[in-house]
Amino acid sequence: MIRFLHAADLHLDSALTNLAVYEGAPVEQLRGATRRALANLVDLAISSRVDFVLLAGDIYDTDSRHAGTVLFFIGQMSRLYDAKIPVYIMAGNHDAANKMSRKLPYPDNVFTFSHDRPATMALDRFGVVLHGQSYAEQAEPNNLALTYPGAVKGMFNIGVLHTALTGREGHERYAPCMVEDLLTRNYDYWALGHVHQRESVRENAHPRVEFPGNVQGRHIREFGAKGCLIATSNGSGAVTTEFHPLDVVRWKKVTVDCEGMTDREDIHQQVKIELEAALADVGGRMLAARIELEGACPGHDALLAKSAQLRDEIRALARPLNNGAVWIEKVVVSTFRPVQRAPASPIGDDALSEIAAVAADLRARPERLQELLDLDALKALAGKMPTELVEGEMAVLLRDPVWASGLLDRARAMLVARATAKGAER
Repeated sequence: MIRFLHAADLHLDSALTNLAVYEGAPVEQLRGATRRALANLVDLAISSRVDFVLLAGDIYDTDSRHAGTVLFFIGQMSRLYDAKIPVYIMAGNHDAANKMSRKLPYPDNVFTFSHDRPATMALDRFGVVLHGQSYAEQAEPNNLALTYPGAVKGMFNIGVLHTALTGREGHERYAPCMVEDLLTRNYDYWALGHVHQRESVRENAHPRVEFPGNVQGRHIREFGAKGCLIATSNGSGAVTTEFHPLDVVRWKKVTVDCEGMTDREDIHQQVKIELEAALADVGGRMLAARIELEGACPGHDALLAKSAQLRDEIRALARPLNNGAVWIEKVVVSTFRPVQRAPASPIGDDALSEIAAVAADLRARPERLQELLDLDALKALAGKMPTELVEGEMAVLLRDPVWASGLLDRARAMLVARATAKGAER
């Protein structure tokens, strides 16, 4: 029987630069999470008594150029050395750009695939042959899979490859190939990396083709359980896999139904209920949550108009939960106004009616809304915005109609709230 651990995309000490824009973010806990996830991986490999460990690329992160990062990795590999567990690693697109990782010697139990050509490593005592190639440069445009050698007869053949296959959302199309290309090699298992979402490409077939996903989510797009696979072969070529979570911070989108709610306290209570349900699902880990308010809500305009206040209120109510190990990354108001009967009289000529008329016109003519966003003044402003407002979760997406529509809703709600407040003061 063969038993091995397959992981990828550790991204040790990933910079997490966008955290700077979030007030109160637990920066140190999040930045240390990738290291703790690797320590969990080593613990699992030792306790499970695996025969060997495969790391299919992106051990490091492009920005993690510090010797301390590499030294931490070496320290964890030394633990596996003491446990007599060999480790086979591949340099992915991030590792290829990380020169520091090539300057410090690894322990004798760590073997790295060559970047010059596909390498074959025979693990005779396990009856296993590994085939793989590291990246020489960050961008790998070639189909590496078709250059891998054919299977070695009488051995259990594993292909190790850092690729997005024919493409996966959010990932560069490096080392592009089709599943059919993998099948031509006649291997028993394909250990893939690069795609951060767990995916069994071929689960109940021979060969199995597996993306384990990354070991620790780093932002809200990498939500859900993150970890590795332990694969077992009984010697007949059939392989079973078991997913093991390794993450210490769990990112999660928490949906809150605000249907019919007018009272802010009711919304708070529902948020708390959903957060407690989310906490029950993360197994004692720190929870980094994005709250998404949905449903036909009579208080929709007030929520949009005072979204910053709402965010602070929700962060305050979340703070005592899970011994403080909850962080609200963002509160997204996706509620909408309940359908109402059309007014019996035509729209008046007051300020509120004018705001409603302009918003309705832009809703009916999205091309006009886009024209406003295309104004030279806005384009000039976009050119001066910092990186965190041009890309990532905080991006200002001037060309995205969905983003523009949400911006219109927020602007209308804020104008209505301010006009109403001014009227009340008189």
